[in-house]
Amino acid sequence: MNTKFFAKIALLTVLGALQAAAQAPFTNVTPAAFTTAPWIMTNMNAGCAAWGDYDNDGRLDLLVCGAFVSNGSIGAPATLLYHNDGNGQFHLATNFPGAANSTVQWVDYDNDGYLDFMVEGTGVSNMVQLYHNQRNGTFTNVPIPGLVGTNVSDYNANWMTPLFSWADYDHDGRPDFAIVAPGGVVQVWHNNGGGSFTLAMSLPTNSYPSSAVQWADLDNDGWVDLMTMGNKDPAGVTPVDVIWHNNFTNSALPLFTEAASFNDDTLSMGQSPAIADYNNDGRLDFLQGNDPGNGTTPIEDLELNGGNYQFTQNGVSFAVGGNDPGNICIAGDYDNDGYPDVAVIGGQGEGVYHNNAGASFTSNSIPGLGSGAGSFLAFGDYNNDGRLDLVTASQGNPLQLWENLTPVTNTPPTAPTGLNAVTSSNGVVLSWNAASDAQTPTAGLSYNIYVGTVPGSDNYVAAEANLATGWRRVVQRGMIQGTSYTLTQLPAGTYYWSVQAIDSAFAGGPFATEGTFDIPGLGVTPAYCDNVTSSSAVLYSTGLSGGSGANGYFQWGATTSYGNTTAAQAVGAGTSYVAFRQGISGLTPSSFYHFRAVMSNSVAVAYSPDNLFYTDPNVLIGDTNGSGAVTATEAGMVFSNYLQGGWVVLTNLAPMGAGNFGFTLTGITGWSLPIQASSDLMTWSNLPGPATLFYIFNDPYAINSPKRFYRLR
Repeated sequence: MNTKFFAKIALLTVLGALQAAAQAPFTNVTPAAFTTAPWIMTNMNAGCAAWGDYDNDGRLDLLVCGAFVSNGSIGAPATLLYHNDGNGQFHLATNFPGAANSTVQWVDYDNDGYLDFMVEGTGVSNMVQLYHNQRNGTFTNVPIPGLVGTNVSDYNANWMTPLFSWADYDHDGRPDFAIVAPGGVVQVWHNNGGGSFTLAMSLPTNSYPSSAVQWADLDNDGWVDLMTMGNKDPAGVTPVDVIWHNNFTNSALPLFTEAASFNDDTLSMGQSPAIADYNNDGRLDFLQGNDPGNGTTPIEDLELNGGNYQFTQNGVSFAVGGNDPGNICIAGDYDNDGYPDVAVIGGQGEGVYHNNAGASFTSNSIPGLGSGAGSFLAFGDYNNDGRLDLVTASQGNPLQLWENLTPVTNTPPTAPTGLNAVTSSNGVVLSWNAASDAQTPTAGLSYNIYVGTVPGSDNYVAAEANLATGWRRVVQRGMIQGTSYTLTQLPAGTYYWSVQAIDSAFAGGPFATEGTFDIPGLGVTPAYCDNVTSSSAVLYSTGLSGGSGANGYFQWGATTSYGNTTAAQAVGAGTSYVAFRQGISGLTPSSFYHFRAVMSNSVAVAYSPDNLFYTDPNVLIGDTNGSGAVTATEAGMVFSNYLQGGWVVLTNLAPMGAGNFGFTLTGITGWSLPIQASSDLMTWSNLPGPATLFYIFNDPYAINSPKRFYRLR
């Protein structure tokens, strides 16, 4: 195990234990729908919640899962979707099969502009389900063959969250996911598009099973890394957190390799480290659970990111109290001062903790918030007033909504400027100038892009936001840390894109004026044939690689199904068309053959139109290998079929304009032969007059044909 250096440079100051707790400005405004039979949540057994605007009406709806009281009795776990009707009112829109010890998350996995969601946990059996938004208020389950939900007993009931996390790890425009599978094994699943997913990698964590996963670009290289949390060391005693570096750009390495690992001293499992830029220096930090035991109060340590996976415990921490499992920590700027704060539930230190610019935390209680194992909470501005509200649930308390009455209103960031796109044959590097914000320092902003194939569309990379206003349909930071982003594996075409900034309260600013870029991709010209005999032919075309390596080849056969393919030829990586050819043999005389040219690379294939040739047994040609020159051997093969002794020499060949050609035949006497012309080697027509020793002939169709063939009969 590669253990990086983690130092404590100051004595811990547990401010939450030493200072008198102030009261946070939250008030309980729980709507009637949350406490109305038959579904009343009173015993969560490790539930979860996520805010998201699933019907694109501009209001955050609420998805929750866990154990519920149904008609007075605790029923099976359920997943409930509450629609936000506005004015503080909600109604139960629908319910789904549920899960305890669970995670739910919104994601537009198919880039159709509507949020889908995934849920994982333990219900009647281990369950993980992906639901597709049908855009009419209903959802359809999308099976993922081979995917199995986690079993909480795999890690001794030490439940944590999130059990899965979505992000586009390979930058192909489609969100992928990492998930905790049975045995605590972390799996990375690739989104192939069309509702299909493939297991890309299982991380080698079998010796210390994981309890939670999160994506985040922890080294600021532009590619999301994966953090697995709550692992056990090989002895099964001390929890271990691991950061896995994303190696997608280096094919010589496994997809993810361990970059850093460190002991998490937490004994009260269930704490979810909240990832955020707590000191607004442009690098993501996180909270690490720490429970020394021996009656000592559990705390959350702030791990500051010094770059290159070096994290330092600088003495900043706060108490979470008690040894109850299930402490959940989430980050969000609830007081709109531009620095991410923290909300905690599940132990004995429930409430919010004000972030003093990354130097310390100040405890603020929320009376009546509740506590106990299996509690949860989630930030979300449900009434669009510029303040992060809270939804909570805990043992003995139903689902509750807490409105934030902070006097300061958050304002969204400005739109980025200076959009620029640098393309290659199948990729693009997008960049922009940093935005600004009245509350969050510029370095603390994250970013979010959209990409579409028509103007004003995000059908290639979904923004999960209103493109006209920038309003976010999900409550989360942007996945982009800096001011550039690389997209890979793009098909050829024209694309439209923009970018928005996101502040520490998850408010999205307006999108920048839309930019555009073109991916040149592959090109191929219509294929043609030459040098056709009764049993062979040479096929020709030219191909465009579009700036990266590509291959050209031909498909041919008796029908348009072809059935035969020539060997691939490298066409290089230039931006000009390059000729390629291939001879084929073993053909049947007096037969028609279909053929076409093909250009291909790792992401695309281009085809020329279908064409035909005919294997005329009466045609003999000189250039049998298609080299463009007739060798002495090839000439001898042809003329030996016509003449015995002596050579026929074609000299003084010259175009004379307007379809007139001239040539001289020498070496023979007494011939007077008709001359025939063709454009396809199948249909031949006689030209006027015989060919004599000195012959000038006219071909009126030569001007409109790119290639003409002539023969003497």
